[in-house]
Amino acid sequence: MIDTWCSCSLGVYLIHIIYLDLYKKYMAGTRPNPWLSIPTLTIVILILSFLTVYIIRKFPIGKKIA
Repeated sequence: MIDTWCSCSLGVYLIHIIYLDLYKKYMAGTRPNPWLSIPTLTIVILILSFLTVYIIRKFPIGKKIA
């Protein structure tokens, strides 16, 4: 499990900005409570980024680019 996380960590770092930009684009008008939204957003973006990189790495070309 740790090896999987470590092999995807650079990809998570590189791809999380895409999810942040999507959040800013589509949720810009909402003003949720920061005490709840910051930890929730952090966890959701981390999971989405990890799953994206993990799926990309399942393909042969994905191992070379991610």
